[in-house]
Amino acid sequence: MKAVEAQIEYLKFLKRQGNLRAASLLGRQLLDKVETEQSISTTLWVQAHIEIAKLESANGSLDQAVQLLNKLRQVLPPIDVA
Repeated sequence: MKAVEAQIEYLKFLKRQGNLRAASLLGRQLLDKVETEQSISTTLWVQAHIEIAKLESANGSLDQAVQLLNKLRQVLPPIDVA
């Protein structure tokens, strides 16, 4: 789990530095890891999806960002949008 936390922090760092290409590569690896690992905590799973969605948004891939955020509906209670 420490490796996932470190990858999330490194992803944030790369985004702050403006290195979106490296961040995108790391984001794909991170997404694969959190989707397949059974021992990932829900908190880390949610954090990873939020950070990767922000990255996709920064890259102009809004549809991909929305798809990632929709996955959060699996673990978060419904939000009243009215």
